[in-house]
Parts: sequence; C-alpha cells; structure tokens
Amino acid sequence: MASGLGDLRAAAVALAGADPVALPPSALADQVVELRQLIDGLEGTWSHLVAVLDGSGAAEAGTSAFLRSSCRLAPATSRARVVLARRLAGRPAVEAALTAGEISVDHARVVTNALEELAAADSTLAADAEEPLLAAARQLDPVRLRREIAHARHALAPEATAVADETRRCRRHLDVATTFDGMVAVNGLLSPEGGELLMTALTPLSGPAGPDDMRTPGQRRADALADLCHGQLDRAQLPTVSGDRPHLTVLVSLPALTRPPTTGIPTLTRLTATPTGSPGPTGVRGQENTAGSAVAVDQPGWWGGVDRSDRAITGEATWGAVLAPDAVRRIACDASVVRVVLDPVGQPLDVGRRTRVVPPAIRTALAVRDRGCVYPGCDRCPQWTDAHHVRHWADGGSTSLDNLVLLCRYHHRAVHEGRASLPHAPPRAA
Repeated sequence: MASGLGDLRAAAVALAGADPVALPPSALADQVVELRQLIDGLEGTWSHLVAVLDGSGAAEAGTSAFLRSSCRLAPATSRARVVLARRLAGRPAVEAALTAGEISVDHARVVTNALEELAAADSTLAADAEEPLLAAARQLDPVRLRREIAHARHALAPEATAVADETRRCRRHLDVATTFDGMVAVNGLLSPEGGELLMTALTPLSGPAGPDDMRTPGQRRADALADLCHGQLDRAQLPTVSGDRPHLTVLVSLPALTRPPTTGIPTLTRLTATPTGSPGPTGVRGQENTAGSAVAVDQPGWWGGVDRSDRAITGEATWGAVLAPDAVRRIACDASVVRVVLDPVGQPLDVGRRTRVVPPAIRTALAVRDRGCVYPGCDRCPQWTDAHHVRHWADGGSTSLDNLVLLCRYHHRAVHEGRASLPHAPPRAA
C-alpha cells in the first residue's frame, strides 16, 4: 500500500506539471472526464480505508475526530464521511461502483440513504432495489437521482417514506439574530414544501432591477426577502401586537429629517445640541406602509460623555437597529407620521395624531400614472414600490402628484444615497 501511494503521488505530481493549454479541445475534454472518474474512484478507496480504520478502533478519539484533526475536514463533513464509509461497508456493490469511478460520492450518499430507508421497511425490497438504483446513478446527476428515488420510495414503501419525511420535517428551524455589527443573521432549514414556497415567492422579486443593477444573486435574494416582509406588512393581515398591527417603527429626531441628504456613500455629520433648559424639542413618530419612520427626538444634554446631538441625526428601530440619516429620510418618504414633543429631560409632553404622508387616494393616482418604478429600465410593479418625494416633505416639498414618483426599494435606496438621480418631473406620463 505504501509503495502504491508513492506511485500515485508521483503520477499526480507529473500530471500537475503537464501543461494542458497545448492539448486540442477534444483531448482536454476527455482528460477532464477521465480525471474526474479517477478522483471518484480514489474517493471510494479512501472511504474503504476509513471504514477499516473505523472498525479497527485505531482512532482512539473516534474516527470523525481523527478526520477533523488529521485530514483537516470540517466537523459536519467528517461525520458525514464516516457515516457513508460505514454504509458502504455493508453495500459492496455500491462501494465497487464508487471505487470504479462509475458514480460519485454524492451519488453514493443518495443511494445508500435510500437503501437505508427501504431496508427499515423491508430488507428484501432494499436488496432488490440496489441494482436499479445503481443503474440510475450511472445515468443521472445526484439532484435528478434524488428526485427519481423520491418518486420510487413513495411507490415502493409509502409508510416508511411517510415516517422518513416526517423525521426530516421535524428538523425544520429558523434562527434570526442580530450580529455585533448590527446585521441580522438568518440560518435554518425549511421543509421541502416550505422551501418550495419560499423559492417560488423569492424568484419574481430577485431578478435584476434594470441594466444598472450590480447586486449579486445573493444580495438580490436578501432584498427580495425584505420586500416580501414589506408587502405582507403593507397588507395589514397579520395578527395585532398589543392592539396595534405590526409595522416597522423608527424613532428619529426632526434634525435627522431636515438635514441635507448625503451624496454618494453616506457619511455622518455632527449637529449642534439643543442647550439644556430650552423648550422641549419636536419629533415625529411615523410608520411606513410596512413600517414607520417613527420620529421622536432625543432629549438634549450629554450621553455617556458624548454630545447626544450625535444621535439626533440617526434613527432607532424597535428591535434596536440604528438607521443612517439617509435611511431615515427614505423610510419617511412614504410613512404614517406621529409628532411627539419632549421636555428637556426626554419625557413626552404631547403626542399628535397619526397621519399618512401619502394618502391612499394619491397613492392610487400614482399607481395609475407611473404603473410601477419609474427608474429607467426597471419593471417593478406598483405593489413593490414606495412613493418617493422628489423634494422631501421635511424640506418643504409637497405631497402632490407633481412632487411624487414611484420607486422600487432598490432604486429608492440608490436615489437617497446619491448613487442615482431622477428628474424632478415624473418620467412617465399619466
């Protein structure tokens, strides 16, 4: 075995040193396929060695721990490979196909998983199904193979398949947590049905929003998920919380809305604090369609040795997110607003009536006139847009058709951050 590994290493070094550029395309393609088959075959041999090592007890800390430390495999990968090695040890035909390079590790994993589930229902059925499954594995890629096996499992062993499906469904979970830098980490598993629903809902919203859209596919999917939440909150069909419908609420001072917008990458500028003892400041508390540009100013004075006016240009949401000034102004473009007056120590003195910045009638007129996002090349429909004030209402701009346009959330953000611009006149005729 030692001399065989030495010969294999020498051959690998020689192959790596060869220059494939000089090969004709057909020969290059043949070598790609042949080398892949050799790699798959070596994976089979390696799995056999792992199974023997596992059975010998030579790995005192456990085979999985040995693979993690000695082969530098990730914990999940090392566990999965030990499980596969054990299953292949009991399925010599599958192991032989892998060692011959006829199937890949992924094929072997799909086939052995299916045989384990069938064996739990009927060992004879599993034995009879092994060769047909291998024949299919030699013809199909692992994803198509898994689908074909799923159809067959329901026909061959419906009760066992139902139990296995429920076991998988019980693994579903969703974790949502705020990271130290303020981002929100999402991690979890969905059931097959739940996953199909999510992917079906994300697909129409995760395409590029025009030729200027430079977001990666992952960024577009993240934005599409936020748009789905935005739309669901807009419809006001969720159960109420403490007597109020769920919405994004943002507390922000009036200076955050009236400060000049940034150009390009947003930067924070320092504002002068309201002197202690002066009349109470005025703020606004608002709720955007989904959310709210809730504005309530900070009380004057000092906070932790830092002038609290530094916080007066940002907004703070219900779950603790601190939003940049441009984000606050963007959310406030199309929101329900409540004015709150505070005394010098921050206690509310007066709370005004909630008012929609863009009334429903004007929003309907915008949808009829603009028929969606007005940014050139964007095809987002009115359902997935915000009403954008060409001149912000906090700067004295009117909430009227001649000062409003519909923008999708991607282009709305770009306009407020100075990465895109629009003419003052609505681009589309009524």
